[in-house]
Amino acid sequence: MYKKIVSICFILLFVLSSVGFQDVQNTGPVSTGEIVDSACIPSFKFDHTPRVAVLSAFSPEITLLLENTEEQTQYEVLGRTFTTGTLRGVPVVLGLTGVSMTNAAMQTQAVLDRFNIKDVIFSGIAGAAAEDVNIGDVVICKKATEYFDVHAARELADGSFEPQEDADLNPFLFFFPQQLRVSAVDKEEEEIRWFEANPRLLHYAQQITGKDIKDCVGDACLSYKPKLITGIVADGPIFVDNKDFRQWINTEFGASAIAMETASIAHVCYSNNVPFLGFRSLSDLAGGGEHANEIRTFFQLAANNSASVLMEFLEIYAENEQ
Repeated sequence: MYKKIVSICFILLFVLSSVGFQDVQNTGPVSTGEIVDSACIPSFKFDHTPRVAVLSAFSPEITLLLENTEEQTQYEVLGRTFTTGTLRGVPVVLGLTGVSMTNAAMQTQAVLDRFNIKDVIFSGIAGAAAEDVNIGDVVICKKATEYFDVHAARELADGSFEPQEDADLNPFLFFFPQQLRVSAVDKEEEEIRWFEANPRLLHYAQQITGKDIKDCVGDACLSYKPKLITGIVADGPIFVDNKDFRQWINTEFGASAIAMETASIAHVCYSNNVPFLGFRSLSDLAGGGEHANEIRTFFQLAANNSASVLMEFLEIYAENEQ
């Protein structure tokens, strides 16, 4: 049985190598205990054209982008459909990561592995974390953080909670934020809190006018014109609809938007040394409003506003990169 499995594996490797593996130099046998660098392993690519990866979490966020993409070809990556084509003159691959941190990280890495990715851009909706932003506004993410990588502190006899020695932010209840230990290509493992937007991409984003930002979609209309701002996005595996938690995230991290994927994708890009930028349009107040959560009313307006800003960004990108 073992020999049969090995034979099948060799046949499969031969077939894949004949249709898509990149050429690599034969590095020879590896002795026991020797570390194999992943750069020495052939990587199967669906497509070798340098592309911008345009990612979103769920389907309403990507609808407008797909409608405007030309020369489409579909591929399946870990059970999800990814589409190559041209958007605003830029070769792209578009796809959904799925909602929340783990899905976003898994699919981002898969896209980097299966396509020739030059830059990664995210477009999606988020909750408003600050009082100076509102529904429909679009946040250009200058940096992202994973706010719920935390230490659940021990309760002491007096009812207080004992933080770790290096705690530098105030807790929510007994949850103390901690920095991430991150490894990356050609870097030593380090502790970091912020994943910065790529300066080149952020420079292009600062030229966006927001000319296509809308205040209505269907019957869902705002009483004001949404604006474009640059700010911080805080991400975690939680759908936030709580005023106190929202306030804590804003106070401790200075966040304008609360989401569930941005920092996770930025984390993967950082580890792979791939430039990243994110756009988030606000669909709700994350529990800060007086009534029920607003996402059911305004998610499509927010999704379209983020997508429109991304497409204007790609127009600027095309002028500078091609």
